[in-house]
Amino acid sequence: MNEATAKGNKSAHATAPRPIVDDSLWPLVPSPQDAMVLAILYQLEESEWWPIERLFERQTIQLGQLVSHAVRTVPLYRDRLGAVADAITPEAWRNLPVLTRADIQNNFDDLQSGDLPPNHGTIHQISTSGSTGAPVSVRSTTAKNLVEEAINLRRLLWHRRDFAAKAAVIASLAPDQALPPHGRKARSWAPVYPTGPLAVLNMRSTVDEQIAWLQREKPAYLMTYPNLLRGLVERCEETATGLDGLLSVGTRGEPVPDELRADCRRVLGTCRLASQTIAGDPRTAATQVPVGSGGTGATGHLPGRHDGGLHTGHISESDPVD
Repeated sequence: MNEATAKGNKSAHATAPRPIVDDSLWPLVPSPQDAMVLAILYQLEESEWWPIERLFERQTIQLGQLVSHAVRTVPLYRDRLGAVADAITPEAWRNLPVLTRADIQNNFDDLQSGDLPPNHGTIHQISTSGSTGAPVSVRSTTAKNLVEEAINLRRLLWHRRDFAAKAAVIASLAPDQALPPHGRKARSWAPVYPTGPLAVLNMRSTVDEQIAWLQREKPAYLMTYPNLLRGLVERCEETATGLDGLLSVGTRGEPVPDELRADCRRVLGTCRLASQTIAGDPRTAATQVPVGSGGTGATGHLPGRHDGGLHTGHISESDPVD
């Protein structure tokens, strides 16, 4: 185990949550929101080693609640989910029509619930930047955000991230946001725990601009897209350029070919590559998880279960900048 990995292993378990009470040293008193995230994380950790039959049973029960609510209150789903309204089976679920990007863009009003439970908290709208076409907008709630933060935190703990380190994201943002050469800074890249800074760069940048930015920022962790990573790796090899300090690269949005994994290890040295699959812009469908103490493996999930990546909720266009 190298020094950087050992540091990450220690940090993942030794880092304490952000306290809300200044003189609270042990046990720390987290904020109410962080406490809720930790409570959800506890439940996820308790269920990690359940037999698949029990996990599927719990997922199906929760999915049944969601389907029942959607059929009753969301116009577009009244017909679409009729086949599973009374009973959910894997076969019936696989035969449902896929909700496409165009469906969301063309039926925004018909995809809104007419009776959202008030205890789900504040409703807010999130939108993609539209860099690959027309933007996609969806509505979210406080309750959904809490669950996603817990899933993201579990992923970071799985990978034993050093929360004190710097992270970087090359992201799809509005045309005037986080442009080269400097990008912008955000205060945190993970929920609950204090972290090092997050550097953000718009994907509307050239490969050379991205490399120069990474060399200045020197992050330990990078989140980007596979096609952009391919360009980075090829350019680094062409110019014999290194990215000092980079321990791990996370990718999102597209499948990662095996040759890119091999090239990443060969060109970037000890840097590890972990990927996640995005089911459209607002959702994560699966993430690569550590297996044992060495390699990594990919995991897929039944409907209703998904894991997140680097906490990209902290790189929204409204995020406070240092």
